[in-house]
Amino acid sequence: ARAFEASLDEPDGDGPDAALFFVYLHLVYPHRPYLPQDEFLGFFGPGSWRNGLEYREGMINSYDAEIRQTDALLGRLLGALEARGLTAETAIVFTSDHGEGFWEHGLDEHGKSFFDEEIRIPLLLVPPGGRDGAPARVATPASNVDLFPTLLELADIEPAHSVAGSSLPRRRRELRGALRQHPPAPARCWWGRSSGAAGS
Repeated sequence: ARAFEASLDEPDGDGPDAALFFVYLHLVYPHRPYLPQDEFLGFFGPGSWRNGLEYREGMINSYDAEIRQTDALLGRLLGALEARGLTAETAIVFTSDHGEGFWEHGLDEHGKSFFDEEIRIPLLLVPPGGRDGAPARVATPASNVDLFPTLLELADIEPAHSVAGSSLPRRRRELRGALRQHPPAPARCWWGRSSGAAGS
């Protein structure tokens, strides 16, 4: 975090682009072995760095504590941007490369299956100044391969050649346009009076 804050205070050069910056910050936690810092240790209950089904609850507690630790660090980094008046001009992307299994389907860790707990990851995108409007949750599938074309669009950079993936803001605009032209039919559902069973 200190290196990140220092980089914001030291522009690279004196030209018109001196204030521009790109930061890729790879945080290794939450990850095995689950060893959160002392201030987060036990935050969700007794933890365990050991691996095994018999330690499952402790492993989850330690994993969640590392998520809380990451959240605190990201809050500090976002605060550094805010304190320097850079938030409105900065695109912020938060994502992960994989999830983690805790025997939901008989498997632990990751790289062993395509179950949701391993492949469904967060992807949060805050464009500069929130220029795409109010926060929204997009239900259509996206992938990390979409990050490069998305960042190019947010920086108003035209790719020199074709790139894999598609820009998420562009996809959202196209989806909005399609829904305006062809709005979905309203869903109808009647609930049974006695059993609560749904029918249509």
